[in-house]
Amino acid sequence: MHRQAAKKKEAMMFDEQPDGDPHGECAAEIARLSAELEKCAAALHGALYMDPLDGGGVSVSEQLRRMAIDAARYRYMRAKATFQDRNGPGLYWYLPRWDRELPIGERLDRAIDANIKNLEKVLQEIEKKAEAALAATKDKKDEAYRQRNVLVSTLARLFPSGVRKTNIDRWSEDWHGCVYIDLPAGQISYHYHDSQAHLFADLPAYEKPWDGHDKETVEQRLSLVNKFAVDLAATKEQKP
Repeated sequence: MHRQAAKKKEAMMFDEQPDGDPHGECAAEIARLSAELEKCAAALHGALYMDPLDGGGVSVSEQLRRMAIDAARYRYMRAKATFQDRNGPGLYWYLPRWDRELPIGERLDRAIDANIKNLEKVLQEIEKKAEAALAATKDKKDEAYRQRNVLVSTLARLFPSGVRKTNIDRWSEDWHGCVYIDLPAGQISYHYHDSQAHLFADLPAYEKPWDGHDKETVEQRLSLVNKFAVDLAATKEQKP
């Protein structure tokens, strides 16, 4: 469950506007993760890794963990198989005595698990690799936002600007910082992480209310400023 919570936290970082409504790259990331989750669920062979009797109440992540245990058992059996011709040709395994009170399937699982000395180590390695991959993805996203916000901080020095905390419900608190910029074409805003707060430390508190702009509005207002800058440069070139 902690991995699902981490992914949810990651998705929150993508919302660039202070309205708490995911859009733009956030919506794309949510769609990608949802599709990935559906692929994982489709690979779980129905209710095989769910709980009896109704097969419900088990998260996809827990089902994947159970599948990983089965995979470790299979790899152990494959590695430890011994060919013999004692009672006809076949593969044999030397396993400890099992508890005859258990159903036959659970007896075999217990016997295999007793021989896999490093089962927990295998599962820990799987967890570590998954966490490392998640951390690497987060680092790349954070660096992309840092570079973006360096440019935003420059833009904030060119027009009236200010900062304030957005305090949006369900957002990670370290992403509550928001810089507002009043362009001639209208208000725009960008969120930043606490680690990037130094980029905007000298800006005053922003007192105006958010005007409802979304990502598309921000792009339109920036385009108008860009057009103004291009027209101004062309006018200067035309002067003798």
